[in-house]
Amino acid sequence: MENESGMGSQRQFSGENEFDPEEEGSQECDEQAVDLLAQSITRGLRNGEVCYVRRADDGFQVDVYPTLRQDYPELYGFLLALNQRILSTTGCLWGFTSILAAVLAIVGIYEFVPNLGAHGWWAYPLVVLGVMVIWGVGNNRAESSMFRRHTEELSRLLARHGIGRYRLIEWLSDDARLQAVAQRLKESTDWEQ
Repeated sequence: MENESGMGSQRQFSGENEFDPEEEGSQECDEQAVDLLAQSITRGLRNGEVCYVRRADDGFQVDVYPTLRQDYPELYGFLLALNQRILSTTGCLWGFTSILAAVLAIVGIYEFVPNLGAHGWWAYPLVVLGVMVIWGVGNNRAESSMFRRHTEELSRLLARHGIGRYRLIEWLSDDARLQAVAQRLKESTDWEQ
């Protein structure tokens, strides 16, 4: 059951709230209140549900967060596939080509610029550093391009489910399997919802 804020189902847990959180030295009372609340919530939640608790006038209000994986499986599957596409955009060939370019540049400097000799040792790390920077920029651009190719479809899926971009970013921040997509969503400035 969705509530008007799109946060999931809302459940009321009222009961005797015999603990005053503003009472001085109430750490023991706070622990008892938390235990009582945890017991009440445990009966009302399914395994794996995430919730937050808000103190209401005469009790507690518990809002259950919908989980991306369980509540939106089509969207979650699309995000997993997109994440894999982003991570495998450049692949091993790009890394191998970068290493080969660094080796060829070092050999070329050594063979074709013999005047450097012992005083030109600094050129070799500089070449490696330059190739690493070029590899990083190229990799980043390829991943961004892959993300941009799929933003229209992602936008349609989000609109169909009524999920905003920032809500999706918040959900993805806790999912280690979708960090590439989360990073692209955070960096993207031209993506419209």
